[in-house]
Amino acid sequence: MALSTLAEIKTSAADWLNRTDLTTQIDDFSTLAVEEIYRKLKIPYTNAVLTYTATASDETNGYFDLPDRNLSVISITDSQGRRLQPVTFEDYRGYTGTGGTACVYTSVSDRVYIGPGISEDEVFTVHHESAAGGADPLVTNMPEVLLMGILMFACLFLKDDERAKLYRVKFQEGLDDHNMRGTGGAGRSRIMDQSISSNGGPLV
Repeated sequence: MALSTLAEIKTSAADWLNRTDLTTQIDDFSTLAVEEIYRKLKIPYTNAVLTYTATASDETNGYFDLPDRNLSVISITDSQGRRLQPVTFEDYRGYTGTGGTACVYTSVSDRVYIGPGISEDEVFTVHHESAAGGADPLVTNMPEVLLMGILMFACLFLKDDERAKLYRVKFQEGLDDHNMRGTGGAGRSRIMDQSISSNGGPLV
């Protein structure tokens, strides 16, 4: 079973489903699976860095737009390497109109607001998480999880397929495994308090 391209994964999903009437729908199931993986995945397969030069329009508006399908901003620095502080949108409003060097930011959807404001030609480096890569990073790094996700959504669509529970479990197990690798196994070997006390603790 070849799973080296998205097309091969979709073909494999069709074989697993053993249905000939879902050719068009499998594209939808794939899109749903990709979106679900990006919502739950903690590994930075799609982290991106954008260098943005502010325009006159940005200066007037006080914000600029990130590329489509941005998920979240991780950090922003100015051209001097100073890191802007992330704040809530409500707190950002307290900085507007006060003048001075940009020092805070907040993001709403794909829009980044800079406070106290933006100057034309000011350069910002934005480290952000993006799904702009679509399925490609997932095909490369976790094809089996993408396959299980497609099957999971397909079975939910069919409603009468008893394999839906199995696919859902395998999909979540695959995500958990990749997330554990991405955090270096943090938490996997944690010694619980009750274990310490039952074995003569506390530890010194």
